[in-house]
Amino acid sequence: MSERPLRGQRIIVTRAEGQSQSLVEQIENAGGISIELPLIAFRAINHGELKKAISQLNEVEWLIFTSANGVHYTIHAYEEQIKELREHFNIAVVGEKTEDALQAYGLKADLLPSEYVAESLLHALKDKLKPNDKVLVTRGQLGRAILLEGLADLGVDVREIIVYETYCPVNAEDVERALQRSPTILTFTSSSTVRHFSQLCQERHIDLSNISSKIACIGPIAKQTALMEGLKVDIMPTNYTIEALVEAIITHVKEEKNNGFII
Repeated sequence: MSERPLRGQRIIVTRAEGQSQSLVEQIENAGGISIELPLIAFRAINHGELKKAISQLNEVEWLIFTSANGVHYTIHAYEEQIKELREHFNIAVVGEKTEDALQAYGLKADLLPSEYVAESLLHALKDKLKPNDKVLVTRGQLGRAILLEGLADLGVDVREIIVYETYCPVNAEDVERALQRSPTILTFTSSSTVRHFSQLCQERHIDLSNISSKIACIGPIAKQTALMEGLKVDIMPTNYTIEALVEAIITHVKEEKNNGFII
């Protein structure tokens, strides 16, 4: 990218270690400086419950994934069994990256809603589900309840398995050191990263209202959490992807410069 529109921008990346590479590369290709602060990490849980559910996939009409992590922690150890039973069930996913994760295992989604939120998936499933259809949802422990509640309201037999849990791998001192580098932009790609940031700032008595960095959230759920934690959200893309987030940051920086502001 010859223009390098993010030159001089110091941008905190809060994605999990091992999942931040795409965002870091796009920031740096645009001339920005990435400050990696992984505020989220994941680990597998409920192995026995998942193993039993996988063996019964031939009795399920729909298998639903709401995140790329849900795909990985469901399929990684049971790829062969899932592929053997694939003809018996449909797969629905929320989000382009979730679909990409599924395709990485050689599997294809039967349903991907136009908007990358649970509400859109529920709307898309309404005409495809029949009463008493069996639906399996695998996800993390912090997933929103709206999907399960909506499926139950449709009269289907829905089962949830928590296949991974989310935790914060850094401490308050790490956050303080990152903020001491005078970041111009803070990025949040999930509600968990926002909450962990807020909690660690409180430990160091850092007032969120005094943070001068611009706040960029990947979508409305993370934005809502940020607002609830007292952060002012300056940037949010219309498409909830990493690529769109970077484009929204670039657009914001250009607009600030055109208006005579330097961030």
